[in-house]
Amino acid sequence: MILVATYSSRYCVALKQFVEDLGYHALATTDGEDAWEIYRGRKKELELAILDANLSNKSGVTIMQDMRAMDPKFPVILLFRSDQKHFIDEPDVHCLNNPVDKDELRELVIELTMF
Repeated sequence: MILVATYSSRYCVALKQFVEDLGYHALATTDGEDAWEIYRGRKKELELAILDANLSNKSGVTIMQDMRAMDPKFPVILLFRSDQKHFIDEPDVHCLNNPVDKDELRELVIELTMF
């Protein structure tokens, strides 16, 4: 299962559908606090999180840091606006510009969920 959290409800629905079209189950939210609560409550079921850096109530970067404090190897894809500078030096954390290139996202999702 993949957690999808983006600031825009339309984009969140589209990303959730994209992930499901790849054959994964997905949970989606537009709120950072909700994303954190979903992770905390269902972390054993989750394989990956796709987090927008600009979520309301709790940023994607903060959520990623909290996730990594609980599980240093949990894979995360962080989405940044193209005008934002980003550099996250963490293993299994990947940064993409938002809106994402679907081919790049597809490859990354498959790579990060392979055991």
